[in-house]
Amino acid sequence: MKRLYVYGIVGATSFDDPLPNGHDEASVFALVSGDIAVAVSFVERSAVEASAANVWLHDNVLSALMTRYAVLPMRFGTIAVGATQLLEGIVKRQKQLMKDLMRLNENVEIALHISGKNWEKVNQKVTKKNTDQAITQGTAYLLGRQQSLYGSDKTQLLVQNVRRAIRSGLDPLMKDVIWPIDKPQALPFKASCLINRNDVASFVQIVNDIAAQNLDARVTCTGPWAPYSFVGKSGVEGET
Repeated sequence: MKRLYVYGIVGATSFDDPLPNGHDEASVFALVSGDIAVAVSFVERSAVEASAANVWLHDNVLSALMTRYAVLPMRFGTIAVGATQLLEGIVKRQKQLMKDLMRLNENVEIALHISGKNWEKVNQKVTKKNTDQAITQGTAYLLGRQQSLYGSDKTQLLVQNVRRAIRSGLDPLMKDVIWPIDKPQALPFKASCLINRNDVASFVQIVNDIAAQNLDARVTCTGPWAPYSFVGKSGVEGET
């Protein structure tokens, strides 16, 4: 039985240029609903394995679409039974989808990772104790206590300083940002940043500069990615 593998929702009614093939070497095509389309390809299975090659293929199709159109990415492995079912869901959410497409047009997601260098060393020691049978209970307790401290009080000032540096340097480039809200002063943490695709090089350079100035912190970024974190939601700001 043929099903539809869904890559994303696109602010276009046709795909003018050829796209990379989808899963099973199938062509990617547009299912049109009003002023938007769903990028899909046929698959003859009910699930696609989350292997590195398959995830890369999914992202490769999205990357090609994002160079030409506004795109709302779908999570890897999204499969619809048929076109009718898929389009019914699109029609119900058409207004919100159009708003999201306008907001995310020409924007990409960058993942910003912040961790403490001392925390990483402690974490490695604590992880090692699980496989090192010779370690004493007292040493294990002290390492665990040290790890706990690096995840709480000991890191609050470091986290605040790094976040202020990030806000000062990157705010002009960020369209939206999602900070962690469950443990906003703990390390390590990750922030999701929405920026214009043309600002990626500048963003990376500023992150490298911040990392060089904060010797006790490890600040890195990955991407650009399709803006998964910003589909249907706005960023949540924590206090700095």
